[in-house]
Amino acid sequence: MSEFGESAFSPAPEEVEEKQEETKKVKVRISLFFDGTLNNRINIDQRIEDENTPGSNKIYQRYKDGDNSYEGEYTNIAKMERYVDDAEDYQVTLSSYTEGPGTRDKGGDKLVGAALGKGSTGITAKVEKGIKDAVNRVKQSVESDFVIELLTIDVFGFSRGAAGARNCIYEVLNTGKNPIKSRIEEKGYDITKVEVCFAGLYDTVASHGIFYSDDTADLNLTAVNRARKVVQLAAAEEHRKKFNLTLIASAGRKGHEYYLPGVHSDIGGGYRPASSGKAVENQMGIYWTMSQQNAEQERQRLIDSGWYKPDEIEVIRVPAFDASGLDDFYVEVTRDNISNEYSRIPLHIMTKFARESGIGLNGELESDEGVSGFLSSVKQRLDAYVAQIGRKSKVDDWLNNEAWLRQLRHDYLHFSAHLSIAHGPRIENYKRTRKTYYG
Repeated sequence: MSEFGESAFSPAPEEVEEKQEETKKVKVRISLFFDGTLNNRINIDQRIEDENTPGSNKIYQRYKDGDNSYEGEYTNIAKMERYVDDAEDYQVTLSSYTEGPGTRDKGGDKLVGAALGKGSTGITAKVEKGIKDAVNRVKQSVESDFVIELLTIDVFGFSRGAAGARNCIYEVLNTGKNPIKSRIEEKGYDITKVEVCFAGLYDTVASHGIFYSDDTADLNLTAVNRARKVVQLAAAEEHRKKFNLTLIASAGRKGHEYYLPGVHSDIGGGYRPASSGKAVENQMGIYWTMSQQNAEQERQRLIDSGWYKPDEIEVIRVPAFDASGLDDFYVEVTRDNISNEYSRIPLHIMTKFARESGIGLNGELESDEGVSGFLSSVKQRLDAYVAQIGRKSKVDDWLNNEAWLRQLRHDYLHFSAHLSIAHGPRIENYKRTRKTYYG
């Protein structure tokens, strides 16, 4: 990526006086990336370093227990930012990565930020951090005697980070508060125009506070309508109660929303690879009922759709523990060696859209994050779907049991919902379903 200033060129001596009389102008493009809840690239780097380096300070050892930001894998947000390259028609191209809610770099995770998206590590705190970093990067890269005639901002986000990206649009453009134009002018610059060009969203889940129905208003998520183009890749098979999807309807014809097979982190990334030994669903309870018939039907439905093989899923009777004498039944699954490589396909799809909007992304991204074999054929199907479906994409496009989808579910997709407070399923009329909000 480029920097721009007096050191960038040396005018011929006879031109110096004339050049000094001219206004020096520069165009700047910066892409801001906001990671998802408990996703932190720095902490994953730290885990890998501590695991592979004898005598390291072992930060990871202090914080590794439980579901935390050190144990995950790089998301598509963490990956994509590393490949930002010079954008055509801009003298300066910059990027900024902000870790996900609930996390601190090389520190312990914070419960309030992770559970509620609030507090010092919540959504709005991360947005503020990202904007401050963007301003500082501009200051470091552009000499103060240049007029910034155009600052183009792009935002990317996954999960709560996608909510953050949308909130960021509001914050950087909101003239009633402290927009980015004012912040940069306070650093001594003249700046003519600020615009938001592209918003790339992986499965927006705000889950802000205890009650979620007012998240769109609280976080100004309809600010996506101020971007020139909005793309959201949504998880067709996510159905956890606390992972409601915020749509992009407010963007109108500027918005492009595509449902893809998989659950939340199949789309945004973050699952560990099969080789890690962590890609396991071990005796995981996924369904509870007082009807043995319902339990058996659910087991068969999941077998028929390819999620599990018969020996990986069973119905377990729980004897009555009260005077009713009625037994309960739950469905338990065990599945291992689940690949995380499917999430590379949504990454490729988003990369294509970003490039079409003028964002520079190094071509090594596709080779470093390549797919092969069966996934190559899946990618061809999804690329064709995105190219043809227009604005008619819907969840039901993928709720079938074609052979390739059955194989994809079993070998590559993760079953995110299970019997816990944070990850419980939403089941209505015996059907797993996802709630959506206008945004």
